Amino acid sequence: MKKALYISLVFLSACFAKDTTIPANESKNLRLNLNTINQSSNFINLSTGSNENKIFDWQLRFENKANQWSILLNPLNNMGVHNTNETNFDEINKSYSLDTVTWQVDNGTKSALGEWGDFSFENPKSFKDVYLLSWNYEGIRQVYKLQILDVVEGIYRIKFGPFQEEISIIQNIQKKPQYVHTYLSLKQEMEISVAEPSIDNWDICLTYQIDSVANHGDLPYINTLNPVYGIYPGIRFNAQGHLSYFTSEPFDSINYFNLDHQNFEYSEFRANALITFNTEYQTYSAKTNQVLVLQHDQEFYAVQAKNVEGNSPESLAFELEIKQL
Repeated sequence: MKKALYISLVFLSACFAKDTTIPANESKNLRLNLNTINQSSNFINLSTGSNENKIFDWQLRFENKANQWSILLNPLNNMGVHNTNETNFDEINKSYSLDTVTWQVDNGTKSALGEWGDFSFENPKSFKDVYLLSWNYEGIRQVYKLQILDVVEGIYRIKFGPFQEEISIIQNIQKKPQYVHTYLSLKQEMEISVAEPSIDNWDICLTYQIDSVANHGDLPYINTLNPVYGIYPGIRFNAQGHLSYFTSEPFDSINYFNLDHQNFEYSEFRANALITFNTEYQTYSAKTNQVLVLQHDQEFYAVQAKNVEGNSPESLAFELEIKQL
C-alpha cells in the first residue's frame, strides 16, 4: 500500500511544472531633439521604436476625422486670427483698421476660428464670416483673409488671399481619412501632403501646442499674439484608437498584469508631459514620478523620459525609454 501511495505521489508531482517567471520585455531608448527651428514634430511609432521628424511651412491644418470640422493654426508661426463678422470678402481690404484688432489663438485643440458654421448638418453650412490671419513668415508679418465657403461631400471649400491685395484663390481641401490632419500653406497656395505620417504609422508626437498660461504655473513658454496663452512642449496623441493614462508606478514595475484599465482614456494633447522645469536651476529634467501607459488595439506600452537637456522650451534634447507590456 505504501509503495502504491509513493508511486501515485511521484506521478502527481510530475503533472505540476515549477513556477516560471515571465521575462520582462526589453526596453528601447530613443534619443530625440525638439526645437522650434527644424525638429518641431517627432512622430513616434512605439512598436518599432522609430521617430519621423516633420517640419514644413504650413498655416492651417484641417480635421480629417468624420463629423469633425476643426481648423487649427500653426502654433510656431506666432499666428493669430480675428473674425471680422463681415461676409463680403472684397470689402475687407487695406482700409480695414488693424489697430484695434485683438488676435485670438488656439487653446489646446480648441480652434480659434471656433464654430465657423452650423455643424448640425452632415456637410456643415458655413456662416461665411471673413477672418483675418496674421503670422510671421521669414521675419515679416503676413496678414491674409480667409473665408470658409461651404463643405461639399466632405470637401472644405475655402477662399483666401493677401489682406492688402485684390487677388484671391478658391481651394478645395479633401478630407483624407488615412491622415489625422490635412495641412495647407497659404503663402505657397498648396496642400502639404507629407506633413505627418499616415495614421497607422505613429502613436504619439512630441511637438508644441498652445495652452493657457494659467494652467502651468511658473513653467516657461513661448509667447503668442495673445498674452493669456503660451506655447508649450508636450505629447500629441494619435486619434485612431489610442487610449492612455499617466501613472506614478515605477517604470520597471509596470507590466501587462498590473495595468489600471479603468484609467485608460482618450486624450489629444498633454503639455509638459514626462518633463518638468526646475526653477532653481533653470533647467528641464525628466519627471521621475510620471510614466505614460498607452494602449493601441491589443498592444500596451510604457514610456518614460530620461536624460533631459535644455533650459528653454525652444530647444530640448532627451531620451524616451519605451517597452511593450
